[in-house]
Amino acid sequence: MKICWPVLFILLNLSATARQFDAAGSEAQMQGLTDRQKVLFINQNFYALYSADFNNAKTLAEWAAANAAANGWKQEEAYAQMNWGIVTYLSGDYEHVQEKYFRALAVFEALKDKAGIAAVNNEMAVFYHKQNELDKALACLAVAEENAREVNDLTRLGTALAHRGSFLSRRGKIEEAKPYYLEVYEIRKKTADSVGLGYVLLDLSEVALHEGNLTQALNYISESSRIRQKLGDKQGVAVNLVTNGEVLLQAKK
Repeated sequence: MKICWPVLFILLNLSATARQFDAAGSEAQMQGLTDRQKVLFINQNFYALYSADFNNAKTLAEWAAANAAANGWKQEEAYAQMNWGIVTYLSGDYEHVQEKYFRALAVFEALKDKAGIAAVNNEMAVFYHKQNELDKALACLAVAEENAREVNDLTRLGTALAHRGSFLSRRGKIEEAKPYYLEVYEIRKKTADSVGLGYVLLDLSEVALHEGNLTQALNYISESSRIRQKLGDKQGVAVNLVTNGEVLLQAKK
């Protein structure tokens, strides 16, 4: 049997990184922490948690939201509710997504937390777009952009712009999406946002392929894969491997 050593190497290293945030790894990291510290750990590492172990992340988000609410930790509760909404959305349980986002939004608005308002509106935009409610999705992005710019939150601004590009791309308007992706790419580099870079590089690979530049498209995917490997994002690396194969297959047609 022929072994694909580069892929095997990626998967082995990925497994070691992911174990830090799976059920056992996250439990070990939270050992000895106070409940509030645990909630903060879950909120701050949520991408790594759901990338490593989706079901565990969902359980932790629910626990964090309930614990923060019970103790009156408003900002922590809002982020935990938003994270719980994210995994609820990703699991396909669309009926119960909005209640979590609305709760998070209400708390953020009460706190006048513009960064939080931007963050949850970005997530709500994705939800509405999935439900084919484009007007609501774009309205959420407008709120997200406005609030992110007011507090110079480049991370949330980059996410809002990335969503605008994505919405255009899905309607076949890839050339219109390109300027958004390029701006997002610069923002992600400036803020050293590895998670965001992993996403926007895939967006740019789509643009490169659309423009007939196969080599550049594959390079973008490869760079995204290296980033996601370091993050321990098992799902992301798997998606990239599939995307790489699809690009090569499309190029042969």
